Amino acid sequence: MEQFPHDIQATIIYADLCRSEYLLKYREFESLKIHWARVADTLMQLAPGNAHSHLYAAGAYLLEEEYELCLKALQAAQAINSLDTHLNTISGLIHIGMGDWATGSQLIQDSVDISPIYPDWYHIPLCMSHYREGRYLTAMQEAKKIRLKHFWGPMLRTALYQRNDLWGKADKEYQQLAQTCPDFVQTGQSLAQSFTHKVNQVIGKVWADVPNDTKQL
Repeated sequence: MEQFPHDIQATIIYADLCRSEYLLKYREFESLKIHWARVADTLMQLAPGNAHSHLYAAGAYLLEEEYELCLKALQAAQAINSLDTHLNTISGLIHIGMGDWATGSQLIQDSVDISPIYPDWYHIPLCMSHYREGRYLTAMQEAKKIRLKHFWGPMLRTALYQRNDLWGKADKEYQQLAQTCPDFVQTGQSLAQSFTHKVNQVIGKVWADVPNDTKQL
């Protein structure tokens, strides 16, 4: 970015790293809001007619919980390009951030249905959506599809096995969680960082279903 500040594609890739940080919490950015707002502003200056510029502008508005501006930016992105599945999936993630789980989940599910090849993080918000509605068995099926080496998969599976009274599987899953994510206590406590309060309500319910001894590992 420092060497090629006017490279649109490089800027879009950087913006997508912000999206990744928002969902997966790699803790690569000291202040996600600042980085996302900066890259969104750059994209709007470099490529105001690009759907991704409006998409990531929507993400910046989301972090500020300016939902009206966020929705307008999403609508602008959709008006420019409604066929890009990755764009639609991120739009879905942003809709969920605004509390519109139905629209967001459908956009993500549509992207999954269109192509058999997609990142398995798509199943994280789908799992959370079913969890929110109390469809724990369906949520568990989504959680099983998360193979990303990250705390989200084992954390969701631990909570859902616990919720579905599958104690042996819950124990096995959270032991794996402890091995792969030894700093899970700190990681778990920072789950809500940068999410909107509407999403945090659901994350809190998931976190409550993780056994207490897991939280103490």
